[in-house]
Amino acid sequence: MKIASARSSFITMFSGTLVAQIIAIAVLPLLTRLYTPEQIGVQNLFITTINILMPLATLSYPMAIVLVKDKQDGINSTILLSTVIVSILSFLLTLVFLDEIQMAFTYWSICLSLSVSICMLLYGINKINEYTFLKLEEFKVISRIAIENSLYLNVLKVAMGLLGGGYLGLIVSTVIAMLIKILRQSYYLKKKFIRVQYTKDIAEVKKVAREYQSFPKYRCPQSLINTLSISIPVYYIAIYYDADLVGYYTLALTLLTLPVNLIGNNVTSVLYPILVRYKKSKNALVLLRKYCLSLMFVGFFITFVIYAFGDVAIVYFFGKEWSMVYTFALLLSIQSIFQLSNRPIVSAITAFDYQKDMLIFEMGSFFIKFVALLVLINLLELEDVIRIYSILGATLYLIFSIYVYYMIKREVED
Repeated sequence: MKIASARSSFITMFSGTLVAQIIAIAVLPLLTRLYTPEQIGVQNLFITTINILMPLATLSYPMAIVLVKDKQDGINSTILLSTVIVSILSFLLTLVFLDEIQMAFTYWSICLSLSVSICMLLYGINKINEYTFLKLEEFKVISRIAIENSLYLNVLKVAMGLLGGGYLGLIVSTVIAMLIKILRQSYYLKKKFIRVQYTKDIAEVKKVAREYQSFPKYRCPQSLINTLSISIPVYYIAIYYDADLVGYYTLALTLLTLPVNLIGNNVTSVLYPILVRYKKSKNALVLLRKYCLSLMFVGFFITFVIYAFGDVAIVYFFGKEWSMVYTFALLLSIQSIFQLSNRPIVSAITAFDYQKDMLIFEMGSFFIKFVALLVLINLLELEDVIRIYSILGATLYLIFSIYVYYMIKREVED
């Protein structure tokens, strides 16, 4: 895929995700009136837990699908097997420690634990299908599915809200939407005459698992620690404050991650297979520099919009009850600038096999953030804690992006 083709693919992915996010944003004012901050807070705590566990479920093997040159039945079976095992183990562990979990989160139940495990299983199947489409460069299909999924999910949330479903209604909507997404993926696979095959040969599964062991060894722990780093404040607020503040904080985080994911995920998806091909070419540096700087500019623009219009817009769209969201959004926007500009670097890390470096960075970053929160808990107000946490995160993202860029530059120029 050439640079011009990469641009076309990005526009295709971006357009689909843009429509999907517009649907999500359009429905948010309705959801904030159908659900209380506490109910949305519980739902977002559930989603945060899923986001932490999902890389663990697949051991990050789905990214290897793009690298497999021959049949991918071995890697598909590896992903499915790890997902089933981890999903079952996670459910059993939550049963064993249910009392301890409920002491920290009084609203947690067996129903939520089961929902987490089901979502993990569905996530594994979804990723097999998604990376199969990516490998075959079926970007239009991925884009179409993203729009459909956003529509199904948000219609379900509104319906559950009208029925008075509470936070359980939101969680059930998430599970059903994931199932529908897999069914739609299967439909498009069949329509494109693409067969996602699996093998029962355990020897083949072991062989593939060993061949791509860098993913569970480095990429999986890195993704896990990265998500934990982002999620620490959510659990901190849930434990030391209440679910209402979790609702405000996570809605602010959602509003910021909408543009970050809208642009960043598409850049990552499109750049990854290209960087794999350009691994020894200076074109890789050109692409990285161009996308990193462009995304940083976009991040600053988003922050300016929040600063200039955020307070009025949030009260108007979500209601006076949600005014606290503006404060959190402004504080978190500092980190989101560099989180967005770091997305092309994430693609390059896997393409250039720097997973070990990324793991070391994420471990160090997580340790620094965790200690910072631990120290600041009893010293400062919540707003000051979040401000320092955001600045710290932004600084770490910037330092690592520069480090990886110069590592790639040295490798390409040698």
